[in-house]
Amino acid sequence: MAKFQKGKSGNPNGRPKDAVGQAMRVMTAEEFIEIIDLVLLTPTSRLKEIIEDREDEHNQLQRMVASIVVKIVERGDMQALNLLLDRLIGKVKDDQAIMKAIAEHYKRMSLDEIVKETQVAVAQAEKVLKLAR
Repeated sequence: MAKFQKGKSGNPNGRPKDAVGQAMRVMTAEEFIEIIDLVLLTPTSRLKEIIEDREDEHNQLQRMVASIVVKIVERGDMQALNLLLDRLIGKVKDDQAIMKAIAEHYKRMSLDEIVKETQVAVAQAEKVLKLAR
């Protein structure tokens, strides 16, 4: 006997309508800016904390992006970082969106926090440059 009957669907009800909606979650503008902040402004030590955070504070997408960014930074792979940014925000034609995200990030911080974060970012950039040479 044949496994399939000619002319009869093996899945007569089709794919459940909600399956595509669950698989392709649409980000809000705020979530998008959080992801960009994560990629551009978060120190590696904080990214590692986010990866380990299983509470509701960070969603699965944030943990996944944080994991990718940590791997890229540890390898010093600027080409991979550029590719990730291109995939997230597209090729930058106008840097106003990035500047707006950065401004929003810094609005919430004290001057001391900004200085500390900048020092960490400079240290990370130096590490990446050393690895790239």
